[in-house]
Amino acid sequence: MNQERPQKDTIETPLTIDIRTCSYNPEVRAGKAPITAFDVLQWLHANTDSGITPNITADGSICLITLLKFSNGFLYEKIAQWDIRYPYLDQQPISLIKALAPYYQFTNFLEKMQLISIAFNK
Repeated sequence: MNQERPQKDTIETPLTIDIRTCSYNPEVRAGKAPITAFDVLQWLHANTDSGITPNITADGSICLITLLKFSNGFLYEKIAQWDIRYPYLDQQPISLIKALAPYYQFTNFLEKMQLISIAFNK
């Protein structure tokens, strides 16, 4: 598989290093391949509550979905937008990194979503 190499001037941050450590791809973990949306999803899965499923839609919306079932479906929150024209994290706008940054310090998302659902159902 001929995979593009990351740009030589790409700056690794604590966030990108952490994303790399969660990747299933050994080339990404070693810093030899660029970070993709799938690596970001794996990282989100490792850094959110067990009742949360990270997902990316066809349009690039990165969402977190709770396992809690409601009458109108599952509760989800869009947290970021991946520009699907570009396959690698280092090609994405800085707004994507800013949207992901809070999850680097572990967000108790499930608790937050339960509070939202309680308020919604009143």
